[in-house]
Amino acid sequence: MMCDLCDHLQAKKLQALYEDEKVIAFSPEKPMIQGHVIVAPKEHQDTMQAVDDSLITHYFYVASYVASVLFDGLKCQGTNIIVNSGKHSSRSFPHFCIHVLPRWENDGLDFSWEKLDLAPNEMDSILSSVKDKAFMIGKAKKAPQGPVHLDKPIPSLRMPSSSTPPDHDERVSHLFRRP
Repeated sequence: MMCDLCDHLQAKKLQALYEDEKVIAFSPEKPMIQGHVIVAPKEHQDTMQAVDDSLITHYFYVASYVASVLFDGLKCQGTNIIVNSGKHSSRSFPHFCIHVLPRWENDGLDFSWEKLDLAPNEMDSILSSVKDKAFMIGKAKKAPQGPVHLDKPIPSLRMPSSSTPPDHDERVSHLFRRP
């Protein structure tokens, strides 16, 4: 299968906002809005369901951090986080990814979908076909965790007062963000 994103990754044509061995966050060639960032696995995956849970956690952590950077850097008033998963989810490329879109009042983006007018029995039928398969949510086996042993004490974090901004460390300011 041809994937433009994989081709761009291989040719190193993307300008990364963030990159590690598993994920890249970049601005697309044709953004939906100024500040649009895509977070995508470096290894091709068509769907979110095909990705290991620990990697999904990492990808969404990066997307959350990108949203914080957009709030701080662009002073946006909100964000939309949109997941493309599966071949019919994107017109751009068949690669699982997370779009982070900064939002402002009257920015021109319109995500209003026309609502379906379903009869109650139609909705009940749809829900029952999905509900039968949803019983496993949250039942994944987790490895037992033993006690945590610290080599040295954890330094205390001083909560900043509203008048005193914390030292500018992005890793810490991410924890104190207020969207």
